[in-house]
Amino acid sequence: MSKLALVEDKSNKGDGFVLFSSGSGWIRPTGVFVPQAGITNSHEAVTLLLWFHGYRVKDAPYLFYHEATQLLKAVSESNKDVILVAPALGLRDKTHAEYDASALGGGSKTALYLDQILGALSDWYERTFIAGERAQMGGEPTKFQLANLYIAGHSGGGSGIISAVAALGSYKDRLRECWGFDCLYGDGQSWFQWAKARTGIPLYFYFGKGTKPSDNADVLGFWKRVYGTPKSPIPAAGRMRNVFLAPALPGAELDMVAFQSTDDILARAKAGNRYEEVRRIVDPLLDNSDKYWSTLIEKGLMEHYSVVSELLCPRIKQSLP
Repeated sequence: MSKLALVEDKSNKGDGFVLFSSGSGWIRPTGVFVPQAGITNSHEAVTLLLWFHGYRVKDAPYLFYHEATQLLKAVSESNKDVILVAPALGLRDKTHAEYDASALGGGSKTALYLDQILGALSDWYERTFIAGERAQMGGEPTKFQLANLYIAGHSGGGSGIISAVAALGSYKDRLRECWGFDCLYGDGQSWFQWAKARTGIPLYFYFGKGTKPSDNADVLGFWKRVYGTPKSPIPAAGRMRNVFLAPALPGAELDMVAFQSTDDILARAKAGNRYEEVRRIVDPLLDNSDKYWSTLIEKGLMEHYSVVSELLCPRIKQSLP
């Protein structure tokens, strides 16, 4: 067995298997969640969801069991064949400054990290499900391969998405999509340029109360370059086809509802649901940032952690086969 190990946490009261990294040499301490649906009949290829958390997470157990994002619940209830992988990025609060969203960035560091995960996951599977039967069964030990990779992040973890995508090395062609949950901090132009370079990779972003302009976020700067505004529209033919932005409102669970353009929303004779009703009110305000945000919040924009707890499961269900 490799010195890099994933060890089951027997205190997990939910379904599936919670594993935490053990041993020296890990690029980052890590939590892994293998839901019941993640144990497939084919042990040659797996689908991983690589998750980058935000500031106030002291370690992987806290992320899995205590953070309000409720990651394990979302992955489990999706009933999809996917394994959650969450590197611990450090804590940032009033007394700690260890957080580093770009911990897997640089060179092919994310690829090396994924190699560590796949190797330790294979060893765990052998120990847990094969044990002493390998000699009788014959054949080579289990060796998981990466078939599909989804990279997602919440809050400050948005910059982790950017760093990881640039450091995928030989796994670059395994990347299927990226998902951001209330993470669009910094300059909207920078997000636009990054997204523009990801041609062919669907990018889904939901924004909530945590990325208001006062939080050093520029959601509308990104929005205006992707979709335009009523006063400065971008013709449908000129829009980016791989970028999907939506305010985190009730009703955003369905892609066909959430990612309608302003043109589509305003062209409707009347709103078909609460989400469309709010969009019809706030979209005409896109050229007035203060008014847009105050109205959107008043109409029910989701809290920072609810963006994940309410929308991650639907995202998994719609993106994964």
